[in-house]
Amino acid sequence: MPRSLQQGHPVRRTDRRPGTLKACPWNLAPNSPAMYQGPSKAPGKRADMADVVDRVTRARMMSGIKGTNTRPELAVRRALHAAGFRYRLHAAELPGRPDIVLPKHRAVILVHGCFWHRHAGCRFTTTPATRPEFWAEKFQRNIDRDARNRHMLKAAGWRIATLWECDLRQLEQDKVKLLTEWIRSVEPEYASDDPSMPKASRSPAG
Repeated sequence: MPRSLQQGHPVRRTDRRPGTLKACPWNLAPNSPAMYQGPSKAPGKRADMADVVDRVTRARMMSGIKGTNTRPELAVRRALHAAGFRYRLHAAELPGRPDIVLPKHRAVILVHGCFWHRHAGCRFTTTPATRPEFWAEKFQRNIDRDARNRHMLKAAGWRIATLWECDLRQLEQDKVKLLTEWIRSVEPEYASDDPSMPKASRSPAG
């Protein structure tokens, strides 16, 4: 009997057949489209997202992906609470229901998923190969809605921090420090993928 089974260690699948689930980072939802991959076209290149389930199943899986209280969002909330900040969550009276609201500092924090909010240049900003017209329209609506919400928030006097999920895979202390410094400042905007951030604090996935 293999040693792993004798000692009660979990068996880990190592096969990566085309169309099977691949290992994914902690910040992706269990049913995230980025978890699926089709056959690879060439070594070292990302495969196109060929769907492996029927349309009804795909619709059910998509509807189950969480929009709030995601792992990246929870990590940011824990870090802010540890730093002494108190905040509101998903304020319904504000445009877009921002993920985190700090009324004292007149600041909101948007924790964006790279796939749904179309993070430019990110490896998680993939596009399903099936029904391309549907996805193009859906993504464009998301982009337009985000821009509209940002405009209304700014017009109402709110400062905006945009945090991308790929930059939150590892929430190191220097990232938290940059965010908390922005909150206490009067700067109108902050973005986790800003090239002015120290390179050591940026995720290679961003």
